Amino acid sequence: MNLFFTNKDFAGADMVFPITMLATLTFGLQNIVDFGIYFHKKLHFYIIISAIGLLFNVAMNYLLIPEFGYVAAAYVTLFTYLLTTFLIYIISIRY
Repeated sequence: MNLFFTNKDFAGADMVFPITMLATLTFGLQNIVDFGIYFHKKLHFYIIISAIGLLFNVAMNYLLIPEFGYVAAAYVTLFTYLLTTFLIYIISIRY
């Protein structure tokens, strides 16, 4: 990663960059696993899942950022996207 981060001010970004990219990949996976929700027009589940993800993200960031810093925020983002993608998958499979 040092090849891409030539500015020394961003030297710590090499710890969170792969985690953030994996989170983005997981978020993109939601568009693949949500076919059942769209097909049966149950879009209200997105509001519920988004609210669950929002509450999880805010609570975990509130608890973990003071102790672990910005690295915790990257992991919380990853776990939030994993949670929401899993919930979308479970509901989509049901329909």
